[in-house]
Amino acid sequence: MIALLPMYLLCDGPADLRCDCPSVFELSYSERHPRPARVLMYESNASPGPAFVRATARILHRLVAQARQVIEACSRTGAQGCPSCVQSSRCTELNEVTSKRDALWVARALEQWSREYPLPQ
Repeated sequence: MIALLPMYLLCDGPADLRCDCPSVFELSYSERHPRPARVLMYESNASPGPAFVRATARILHRLVAQARQVIEACSRTGAQGCPSCVQSSRCTELNEVTSKRDALWVARALEQWSREYPLPQ
């Protein structure tokens, strides 16, 4: 989703926003100390700038629909997906925990949620 942001906002998606995902260590650790499931996006710059997270929230329904379409349209096979659909060159975990199937599930769930519970404009 972050890579698609420049289609909707004046920003450099991966440079202005980051995401948090579990590390390989965290996944084995979570069996003993579970963390809640989450999708976390945050601004990479701490300055009180253009508030990309707030702007992203306003277009979330369009952004997740576009992400779902990108994943569904990707013809490459493989459980981890590819750089065209779900992987990121900026992933600090080297895309070890990416999953095309799971990314599609999250995109569909967020798309449905954003339709049922629209955020205030």
